[in-house]
Amino acid sequence: MKITFYGATEDVTGSNFLVTTEHGERFLIDCGMFQGSASEEARNRQDFPYDISQLDFLILTHAHLDHSGRIPKLVKEGFNKPIYTTQATMELVDIMLQDSAQIQYFDIQWENKKRQRAGEELLEPLYDSDDVVAAMELFEPYYYEEMVDLTPHIRMRLRDAGHILGSAIVELWITEHDKTTKVVFSGDLGMHDHLLIRDPSSIEAADLVILESTYGNTVHAKYQDSLDQLMQVIYKTINRGGSVIVPSFAIGRTQELLYEMNKYFEYGGHGQQYPVPIYVDSPMATKATSVFMRHTDLLGEEAQALVRRGDNIFNFPNLTYTGSVDESKALNEMREPKVIISASGMATGGRVRHHLKYNLWDPLSAVIFVGYQAAGTLGRIILDGTTDKVKIAGSWVDIKASVYSMPGFSAHADKPTLLNWLADFETKPKQVVLVHGETREMLPLKDNIEQTFGLDVMIPRYGDELEFLGDETCRSTSILVSAPDLYEVSKMMDEVGRMMGSWEDQPPDLHEMSDEQLSALKSTLAQIKKNMLDLNMITYD
Repeated sequence: MKITFYGATEDVTGSNFLVTTEHGERFLIDCGMFQGSASEEARNRQDFPYDISQLDFLILTHAHLDHSGRIPKLVKEGFNKPIYTTQATMELVDIMLQDSAQIQYFDIQWENKKRQRAGEELLEPLYDSDDVVAAMELFEPYYYEEMVDLTPHIRMRLRDAGHILGSAIVELWITEHDKTTKVVFSGDLGMHDHLLIRDPSSIEAADLVILESTYGNTVHAKYQDSLDQLMQVIYKTINRGGSVIVPSFAIGRTQELLYEMNKYFEYGGHGQQYPVPIYVDSPMATKATSVFMRHTDLLGEEAQALVRRGDNIFNFPNLTYTGSVDESKALNEMREPKVIISASGMATGGRVRHHLKYNLWDPLSAVIFVGYQAAGTLGRIILDGTTDKVKIAGSWVDIKASVYSMPGFSAHADKPTLLNWLADFETKPKQVVLVHGETREMLPLKDNIEQTFGLDVMIPRYGDELEFLGDETCRSTSILVSAPDLYEVSKMMDEVGRMMGSWEDQPPDLHEMSDEQLSALKSTLAQIKKNMLDLNMITYD
């Protein structure tokens, strides 16, 4: 059996893994979109690095675009085989992909106007709504815990990953030459004790584990502490006359915020404080919330108990869902303080960019990030604080609002949770492969796993191939670097990425840069060059 890694390698987007068995079966785990800087997103236009006509099926771990976003492109280019996932994921991904197609349509129109004026070749979107419809016809949903024979040699079971509604850990039993190997793809694992979604399932045994590592070197703040901080910041900002902008993922994070705010405003905890006007300005989030209400059996015990009592857990008197564009625009014309929860969660697109444009310059207002911000995204640039202004929708905007990060809301497992999840294996895997993480998170996690469990840990690069032989593993030719050197290079590259990300809409004239900016850029580039030359590069089969 071979696994080739075509995404989420030393990065958190573009999840796409090709599995090939000795019986000739070829299938994909996820087919996600690359997100972040302009150069990252340009990778979505590249040809798939495998023969689509030879694929037998695809397994989708969950609905987020970094795992599902290129499925319609795959279908557009000829894929017509089954797509296996859970029912909730199937319903959510339909919403996600239709929204993605619509955003691409408008983005391409905007881009092509500029290209036409410049006499450049016009672009087409990756896919359109018809491609999404065609993709959805291929989906075959299954329940958690259901054993499914996908082929005579491959058996599958989906387990609850606790990340978002319908998210799955994929267990595969692959039989080759009368020997069965169990492979586990973690997908994106969630945190424990987030009361809306159930905890991630424990896995009893595996031979090989492909493990996410988004927060592999991070310990999240306690969930309740983050809830308390959220409400404190909201009231602090509202009381001084500002508004609060919360870039939030439309699927998962928004519903969790609404669930907790529903408990806060309807069941006490706010003392003498008045109910703040809360607006959810994301049509996709509104649609996704209805899917959550159709699948309350997948929610945590506390949430199910509230539903049985007749509570609409995603609604309360001071909450308003906006629908039309005019309603969205009207929010920025309203003078009274308010909270606006809007997508996208990394501020890469959607209505939240307009709300940031109208509020980011205001020192009375606040921006609260409640999820991961990938390198090169507008959210990451604002959060890192390396620039005092950003370009949004064609205009430069000063960053004067208070900026907060509350990673305790993250739906991704942190280091202790990842290690505890591995500790729960009664029969430990022979090898662990780390994916879906930046280098600065993956390398320390690799060391932790090796030291704690004595397991062999691999960090693949794009295109790396792992051949699993049961009692031993080997990898095709690949470049390896020592962890400390690679870590230093990755930090330098992140710094350049932040600089370039802040320029991507309009690269600056170097002659117009300040002496401080030029000095910082030269210093960073010189350090990267030095570290790269110092690396001990080892190539082996």
